[in-house]
Amino acid sequence: MNTLLVGLPGSGKSTLGKQWADEQNRPFFDVDTLIEQAFRCSIPQFVDQFGWEAFRTEEFKTVKQLLTSNQNAIVAAGGGFFTTQEKVDFAKAHAHCIFLNTPIHTIVERLSKNNETVNRPLLNAQPLEERLIELLNERLPFYLQAHAQQD
Repeated sequence: MNTLLVGLPGSGKSTLGKQWADEQNRPFFDVDTLIEQAFRCSIPQFVDQFGWEAFRTEEFKTVKQLLTSNQNAIVAAGGGFFTTQEKVDFAKAHAHCIFLNTPIHTIVERLSKNNETVNRPLLNAQPLEERLIELLNERLPFYLQAHAQQD
């Protein structure tokens, strides 16, 4: 069965996904990276050019394709993927969903180290910790519907 990793930006979905895929000899896919490759631009450039709605549509299309065409992959979804009931229901029907419940202070530390917020358009609007808390409050009801939680 496929595994879908969900959680806030910077929670470790890509890093842990790659590690787990290597350890388990499974294919790994990062949804944001696939979108960047398909459109030959960064996520911020995509959002600037096409808007958030277009990005979320492309993100869902990419996740659907990955989860329906693979049997044993590990997929790192974007932080905002698991945020509508339609997407949660689809994902849970096609993958074992794991919520990476990384503490906010850990995410702030990670993203601050390498100025990672530059490539994350949702995190540029206000102080990083405030924005992450706001996103977590909005998204937690969806994230908690995952099959499992990794603290």
